[in-house]
Amino acid sequence: MIRQYARGMRAAKGLASAIQREGHAAEPHGGPMAYPLLLLPAALEAGLGELGKHGSLIHRTLGSNFRLACVLTDIPLVPDSVDEFGADDFCQRCQACTNACPPGAISADKVLVRGEHRYYVDFDRCLPFFNEHQGCAICLAVCPWNYPGVAPNLVVKMAKLRQRDAMSAPDEEHGGWSMTAPRAPVRRRPREAKPARDIVRGVQQHRRPYVGFGGGSACPS
Repeated sequence: MIRQYARGMRAAKGLASAIQREGHAAEPHGGPMAYPLLLLPAALEAGLGELGKHGSLIHRTLGSNFRLACVLTDIPLVPDSVDEFGADDFCQRCQACTNACPPGAISADKVLVRGEHRYYVDFDRCLPFFNEHQGCAICLAVCPWNYPGVAPNLVVKMAKLRQRDAMSAPDEEHGGWSMTAPRAPVRRRPREAKPARDIVRGVQQHRRPYVGFGGGSACPS
């Protein structure tokens, strides 16, 4: 784990050096604690992923198998936008990390945290267990987004589910009728949310999860 943070810091230093050669100020910072900046909120706003139920960032390709680092600079940049690809929707259907967490630190549903509804990791439960066992990352090991090769396929799968849900939702403008095709309107019945385990089963079967370095994380793993 420490090696991966060190790799991130080396990359941040290399990028900072390149920016400084262009005449701009640049200050590299590595995880897990970049003191002038909270990395996770910045990464979310930069479009690097969505916040997972386990408190870690989920990237559309890497899952949570990465670590964060940053460079603070005054160079003019075009800001990226938030990337919403279905991880949040998936987490609402999935209970893998909640059920696997030994101290029960991961909330099953979103709760109100500092004025915003989001998933919550109870560090009063997480940290004592983490310190006692000198590490954990069980939540990341069981996360379907971290299975080898699964994340890109889950993105496609979730896009199809969102499109299906949008088509099956009642159309208030047309009295609840589906008007998606130039034909006689067809009444569509709302469908129940598909369980996360069925989504994963459709993507990959009989694969073991990758127990790796974890991800852009709000947890101490």
